[in-house]
Amino acid sequence: MRDIQAIRHELERRKGQREQLQKQLHIAEQEARICRRMGRNVEDARVVIQQVAQLTQQELEYHVSELVSLALAAVFPDNPYTLELEFVVRRGRTEADIWLVREGERDAPLTATGGGAVDVAAFALRVSLWSLQRPRSRAVLILDEPFKH
Repeated sequence: MRDIQAIRHELERRKGQREQLQKQLHIAEQEARICRRMGRNVEDARVVIQQVAQLTQQELEYHVSELVSLALAAVFPDNPYTLELEFVVRRGRTEADIWLVREGERDAPLTATGGGAVDVAAFALRVSLWSLQRPRSRAVLILDEPFKH
């Protein structure tokens, strides 16, 4: 008789364990569904952010390139440089490479061009980035030796 009671007791104990494991499994499955849904939402958000970043980079590239190129054309009217920004991903971050272009040749500003073009481009970059500020500071520039010579 005791053996039957011990077996019944063990059976009831194991039924309780099974029910508890089934509840835990159900909870884990619900959490897995929530995590999968969140993963899809994060992926969708990543795509939207990438698209916004690309549009922002295009607008920035246009604004900065146009203003700096106009400044370079004003200083070097006969054979002007133009400025190109190229956005590249390095080490998981987006960086902007700056190129001065003349007669179809791309040159790194600090290695392949004369100092005058670099001075003008650097000054024009500062002004173009200032013009993008929101809220914008006063329209006053105080210059103290803005160029190296």
